Amino acid sequence: MDKNNKILPPIIACILSIVIGQVVLWIINRTELEIISNMLEVLIAVLNFIFVIYIFKNDQKYREEERQLNKSQKEKEYSLYWYQTFILPDSIKYIKEFKNDLFVLVDNNLKSGNTVDSDKYAEYTKLHISCKNNVTEILKVISPKTEQAIRTSFSNFQDEFSKLVYETGTVEDIKKSIIENETKLLEILYKYEIF
Repeated sequence: MDKNNKILPPIIACILSIVIGQVVLWIINRTELEIISNMLEVLIAVLNFIFVIYIFKNDQKYREEERQLNKSQKEKEYSLYWYQTFILPDSIKYIKEFKNDLFVLVDNNLKSGNTVDSDKYAEYTKLHISCKNNVTEILKVISPKTEQAIRTSFSNFQDEFSKLVYETGTVEDIKKSIIENETKLLEILYKYEIF
């Protein structure tokens, strides 16, 4: 063993015994009130430290939740801006064009009496599919619920339109149905849901 290793343990023991002795003397020379007061100061310091750690951890958690909320809010605001600036005006334009094209078809003898012009009905089908695809194409990314509602409305309109054309519908009934469909589609677009 090295000479320092033989001397170091007794030196450390001596220093510890002096420190312990001084603490004992300090405690003996103190009154009970001073000892209790010092213990309470230590306890208060420990509790303050624990409280600071608790506040720090909760603050970090709160900041993370707030950051996630802000991120989600910004995504919704961006989607809303995108929807209002690009999707809504284009969708309204497609629906108005669809209504006007259908009026032209109905006025140009889509149905005369009980006879239906199959070429004009095929033109209706083409217009219907085109309008539905144009309106729902971007909606499925921004608002899947609105996209599904639009598709359902188009499907319901197709059933109603076909029934009016091939069964008992008059030109006025068909035009009324076209206007009602336009109103339903616009209502869905204005009550859209993002995410």
